[in-house]
Order: sequence, then C-alpha cells, then structure tokens
Amino acid sequence: MNYRRVYSKKVAKFDIFTKEFRELLKDLKTWIRNGFRSKTIWIGPVMPSKKTTIYKIASYLNLSIRQKKSPTDKILIWFDDQTKTALGTSYLLSSALNFNCVDISKKNVEKIQEEVFGYGMSVDPKTHIGYCVCKSDENAKHDGRIIQCPTDNVDDNKVYQVVIDNHDKNRLDVYFDYRVCVMGCSIPVIYKKYKTLEKRFTNDTFEAEICAENIIPQAIQNLIIQFCQKIQCDFCELDVLQDQNSGKWFVIDVNKTPYGPPASLPASEKKKAVALLSNGFRKSFLQLSTLQ
Repeated sequence: MNYRRVYSKKVAKFDIFTKEFRELLKDLKTWIRNGFRSKTIWIGPVMPSKKTTIYKIASYLNLSIRQKKSPTDKILIWFDDQTKTALGTSYLLSSALNFNCVDISKKNVEKIQEEVFGYGMSVDPKTHIGYCVCKSDENAKHDGRIIQCPTDNVDDNKVYQVVIDNHDKNRLDVYFDYRVCVMGCSIPVIYKKYKTLEKRFTNDTFEAEICAENIIPQAIQNLIIQFCQKIQCDFCELDVLQDQNSGKWFVIDVNKTPYGPPASLPASEKKKAVALLSNGFRKSFLQLSTLQ
C-alpha cells in the first residue's frame, strides 16, 4: 500500500490504518477545493505536527503533506530539527528547502553573526570581567543562565555570550525579543514576544504581537537575509534581539522547523499571521500557476 507517511515498524497496523484513513479524508477535501486536482508537498524525513508553521501553511494553501515523493509535489522541504544534520545518502533531495542547512548550533550561529554583522556575542569566560550568559550549544535547550566571570568552570558543550539588554523600558522585569520569519529573500512576518524575568531565556511568553514591517530597520533586515543565505536556511524563524544600550542587533537562534504562530498571540492575530505566512510562502517558493 502506498502510504502518505513513513511509519516505524513498532507502529501497529491498526494505528497506521486509522492515521492513513484520516489523511485520506483530508486529502479528499483538499482535492475537491483544488478543483479535483492533487497538489502535494513533500516534507521529510520527519513529519511535521499540527503545531508547526508549515503544517498550517500547507492547510491554508490546500497542499497535501506527504513523506513519500509524488509527481504532484509542488515543493520539497527538508524537515529535521537536529542541531547538526548528517545528510548521508540523501542527495537525491538536494533541491529541497533547508537541505543544505546542516549546522544551527549556537557556535555556528555566532560565527555567521560575526561574518555578516561584523560583531558577535562570544566572550572568554576565563578572562571576561562581569556577567555573561551561559547556555547549551545544542538547539532548543532554552537553558540560558547568567553567571559571574571570570570563571575556570568552563564547559565545552556550552557557549558564553554577552548579556544583551532587551528589557522593556515601559514595564518592570519584562523582556522581549523579535521572532523573524524568513522565506527565501523575504520577511513576511515579525512577532514581538514578551517574557517575564524568570522566563527570560526560555520559549515561554505571556504576550505576543504582530509588528509593523519597519519595526526592524531595513538595513538590519537585509543583514538577516544575508545571515540566512550564509547558514543556507531557506525557510526558518530567527530569534533576534536588540541591545538597548549599544543599539546592536543579534541573531541568537535559528529554528528551521518552527512552531507557530506564538501561543500567546490573540486568536484573531493568529489567523492573520497564518494568512501572511502562507502568502509569503506562495510568493517566495511557489509559482502562481501551480496553485491555479
């Protein structure tokens, strides 16, 4: 049977059947909406969950997600949330978006930040005087903490960076960062996400909003696009901070398998965000004729 997804041998046949049946019903609805034509999108090696941005974009654009290639595929996306990716024999998928983005470690993000922006965040914890942020080099750990330097207690699996002052001047103990959605050479959406002091280095927000396009200066947006081109990430979301003292901008994290829109965004704004993301995806990656 030609399944839409790739299943582990541990998955029971009945579970496979029920999942495939639900996918079949969804594909049928998509087929009808598309004028009785199949329009698919290949995503792998991991199947995106319903919480991911790409899942919501595909639903909005009436694209059926498959883990097995099909003649009706409009685009291919390499979907792998590993910090470092070993491509192995996957070069048959070299045309897939994000395929060449193989290292989103904090150390590599720092390296490319320096190359593109001309400055970075890294400090030597053994000689730095004052405070610094210590966090895992691995992606999505959200384990940042402020430590006192100098220190000899150094972990090679951690990165040590300057403390960026990103507090909200209008609210005590509130911090914010920008979530920048990048698709090719465009930025369709920028969110502003607010966090409490206790959650400053986590992904937990208590409030979020869609920002105006010019909230980040155009010159900085151009550098952000260059950053993505350098790290070879075509479809991603970046965590971007501006230091309130120096005015400098920093890319602190790259997410090539983004979830979104932010959970703390109002429901009406979430719908707006999905529309903006979907239209941005269509303009950046899909020829208009493929969706007619």
